[in-house]
Amino acid sequence: MAALAVAIGIEAQTVWHSADTLLLYGKVNDSTETRYERLPASLKGQVRDQQWYLGKNTAGLAIRFATNSPVVKARWKALNNFAMDHMTNRGIKGVDLYCLGEDGWRFVGSGAPNRDGNGDKTLVQNMVPTWREFMLYLPLYDGVTSLEIGVDSCSLLSNPRYESPIRNTPIVYYGTSITQGGCASRPGMAHTNILSRQLDRETINLGFSGQGKLDIEIAQLMAQADASAFIIDCMPNCDTEIVRERFVPFYRTLREAHPDTPIIVIENPLFSYMNFDQEKYASITALNTELRRQYAAVADANSMLLSPGVGSGSDWEGTVDCVHFTDLGFLRYSQWLLPYLQDLE
Repeated sequence: MAALAVAIGIEAQTVWHSADTLLLYGKVNDSTETRYERLPASLKGQVRDQQWYLGKNTAGLAIRFATNSPVVKARWKALNNFAMDHMTNRGIKGVDLYCLGEDGWRFVGSGAPNRDGNGDKTLVQNMVPTWREFMLYLPLYDGVTSLEIGVDSCSLLSNPRYESPIRNTPIVYYGTSITQGGCASRPGMAHTNILSRQLDRETINLGFSGQGKLDIEIAQLMAQADASAFIIDCMPNCDTEIVRERFVPFYRTLREAHPDTPIIVIENPLFSYMNFDQEKYASITALNTELRRQYAAVADANSMLLSPGVGSGSDWEGTVDCVHFTDLGFLRYSQWLLPYLQDLE
């Protein structure tokens, strides 16, 4: 139909479709206050205010759709118009478009927000008008109050025709600001999103900046998912007292609900400043020692404790501020973790 329109000289217009009718990836369940957030409404007032606020960030959420349009656009409104001095606006409150091909998911284009945090962007154009499968990643450190997909008026848009990534047994990943995506240059480069594409499996991002403190409410939320694996990667937000008091109850909450599901626990990685700051090095060493002690009390045949070492790379070049990953750091971290996840059922 689009080819015919070109042939007879009809100028196609953009038709905007609400993304509310399209498949949404990245949530444990749909019992949230609004569609585009991560924590269920029942946790309001049960978790810290800052954690609740971060749950409204759309880290790891993605829209799946199919279209035969030669152009794909996105229009969205930001929740907070948040900004940071060490992360790009495109990563904080922009969107990323990927297309499914024979060799897996391929990056197509990204949309940067305007000064007001909202966006109205052409993500790709001038394509041959044939059916394609797309995935649109949402902002990592902000939320959206509305989202629309724009396509050629001579084309169609629908929910996806193929299940990719696979949804029935997601990976549920709990962590810190790094897990949330700080400081990827664009949403698709957060390591949870990289792993999801590499494994062709939905990955639920429960990363909360500064708030990954082994809260039992989050363990209870995770336990609601029929997961292929649970990953606990929150040590940069913990201290030895938190680990001593909360790790075992957190772990047991997951294990009692899922006796056979793999649970992967990750030690605090080594950061570049530890080459120089001996006090910090001693603190992280003590933290990891305490984690090993607590893990040993509950470890079983379906769990593992991993040490990422220098998770961002042995040249120490994978961070923006000695802690938070650049795209290079996220890619390296996902490559390190990938072998432990490739055999999941």
